[in-house]
Amino acid sequence: MKTDKTLFLISLQLIICGILNIQMGPRLKMSLFIILILITIYLFFSRIQFIQHRKAMDTKLSRVLKGNLQTRLFTSNDHSLHNIVFSINELIAKLEQVQIEAKRSEESRKQLLSSISHDIRTPLTSIIGYIDALKDGVAASEIEKQEYLKILYMKSNNLKHLVDEIFNMAKLEADAEYKLHIWDQGPGIPKHDLQNIFERMYRSEQSRNSSFSGSGLGLSISKALVEKNGGHIWVESTPWKRTTFGFSVPKHNTFKK
Repeated sequence: MKTDKTLFLISLQLIICGILNIQMGPRLKMSLFIILILITIYLFFSRIQFIQHRKAMDTKLSRVLKGNLQTRLFTSNDHSLHNIVFSINELIAKLEQVQIEAKRSEESRKQLLSSISHDIRTPLTSIIGYIDALKDGVAASEIEKQEYLKILYMKSNNLKHLVDEIFNMAKLEADAEYKLHIWDQGPGIPKHDLQNIFERMYRSEQSRNSSFSGSGLGLSISKALVEKNGGHIWVESTPWKRTTFGFSVPKHNTFKK
C-alpha cells in the first residue's frame, strides 16, 4: 500500500508539472502520457489484487468461525498485515489444539461410561439371577438358600465396592486441586521448629546435633515451587508418633519451574 501511495504522488506531480510546463516538446509529452497510463494500470491491478486478497481472507475467517480450525490465513506483499495475520494464525492453532484435546476427553469419557456400564451390568445380572432362583424355589433346602444368600451378599459387596470407586473417581475429577501427603513415623519435629521449617538455610536443633545431613534448602525450594504454581504447602508433626508433609496445587495449571 505504501508503494501505491508513492506512485499516486508521483503521478500527481507529473500532472502538475505537465500543467505548469505547457510548452513541452511532443516527445516529452508522449513520455509523460505513457508514464501516467502505466501508473494508472499498475494502481488498477494493485487495487484488484488487494480486493481479491481481502475477499480470500474474509472467506477463510468465515470458515474458522464455522469451526474449521485447520484453515490458515496467508499474507500478501503488504507487510503491514503480516503481524496481524501471524497472530490470528497463532490463535487459530491454539483453538485447534483445545478442540483436539476436548475431542480426546470426550472419547475417553465415552469409553469410561461404556466400561462402567459393562462392569455394573455383569454383577447386577448375576444378583438378579440368584434372586429369581430363590423366588422360584430353585433352592429347596435351607442349606441351599443360605448358600445362595452368601453368594448374593458377596456379589452385592463387590457391586458396592465398584460403585464406591466410581464415586471416588468422579470426586477426583471434580476437585479443583491436586493434594499429596507424605508421612512417616520417627522422632518428629519439635513444635518450636515447625514455624521456621520452610525458611531458607534453617535446620532444626535436632538435625544440627545429629548425623542428619542437609543444606537446609530443600524445604524452602519446595515451598517456593509450590507457591509459584498457586499452591500451598504445610507440615504437621507429633513427636515420636507421626510427621506429615503435604501440599496442594490447582488443577489445569502449567507447571512453572
